[in-house]
Amino acid sequence: MKPRIVGFMNAYSDGMSGSDACFIEIMKRIDGFDLVVLTSSLGESVCRERGLNASFWVTSREKEFSRAALIYAARTIRALSFLPRIQNRDILFSSSDFVPDVVPAFVANTLRNKTRWYQRTFHMIPADRFVSHAGQRLSHWLIRRASDHVITDNELLRRYWIEKGIGANCISVSYPGVDPKRYSPPGARPTAEYDAVYLGRLHRSKGIFDLPDIWSRVTALRPGAQLALIGRGPLDIVRELEREIAARGLTSGVHVLGYLETSEAIATLHRSRLLAFPSREEGFGMAILEAFAAGLPAVAWDLPVYDEAFPRGLWTVPMADNEAFAGAIVGLLNDDDGRRRLSADAGRLIERYDWSRIAADMKRLITEDAVR
Repeated sequence: MKPRIVGFMNAYSDGMSGSDACFIEIMKRIDGFDLVVLTSSLGESVCRERGLNASFWVTSREKEFSRAALIYAARTIRALSFLPRIQNRDILFSSSDFVPDVVPAFVANTLRNKTRWYQRTFHMIPADRFVSHAGQRLSHWLIRRASDHVITDNELLRRYWIEKGIGANCISVSYPGVDPKRYSPPGARPTAEYDAVYLGRLHRSKGIFDLPDIWSRVTALRPGAQLALIGRGPLDIVRELEREIAARGLTSGVHVLGYLETSEAIATLHRSRLLAFPSREEGFGMAILEAFAAGLPAVAWDLPVYDEAFPRGLWTVPMADNEAFAGAIVGLLNDDDGRRRLSADAGRLIERYDWSRIAADMKRLITEDAVR
């Protein structure tokens, strides 16, 4: 009988986050285990779309994600009803440190003394996002008390967990990844349709409301410049963003494309010149990695984690300096040779972030832990 992984992807919202992508892509590549995923019907749909073969325990069936606090509370409570199905020696794997992924894993690992709980963490939520920050503090308190192994995506977080009292041998750094072959342009690169593209969830923490001001500055220097926004977000956020774009007279130059299937998103990257990624919170930056794999350089705020994750291929500017951000974009658009050099630098990073290698390392970690 195969060992079983019970994965908690119960915090899936309405757009593919880095934690969701990491969980799905790694679990697709780990063989030798049965897999059960505890998630919402939205999460089940995206898992199936991405080719994840698993059984599913469904905690909610909403058609769209809104009122996050209420939905997360309901999913957390519903998740507890599935815990009697968890068996001794199951491997518990929380895909994020959001409460719906942590609380049920904590309870299961406490009740079943022969399970092992692997907990992924990605970045620290700032205190000005009070509800999310408070939820993360609760999650981290539970993780410190009951998790068997913490997996982070950067050295800054590894040091944070050591300071919180978790032994260094119980912490691993595992970076997100990409499938280089899937993202590589097929033959000659198509003519650029967009001067820049944003890829990610449409969420305030991703800096999407910086983009209208940034792009108005870009178009002042390059009239007619085109920006594509790829990603899904809550309806109220999308409507507010569209109003801001219209208020600045940018409707002909900023295209809110919404959620695109992976193949469509990659094709749009291939028709773009660079990635504009003003995210204000990142533990890694998967959108940047995907852009690099598609042959694009990127412009982003100077978050500390990027020094570790992307030592080349990325042009960073001081946080909240929209003029500098726009200037970096225009500078790259006006310098074809410089843009190609930056793209080539980015491309040389891709090999270390291959999903197959990352999944093999994760399987080795779980397997070696099991025999200790």
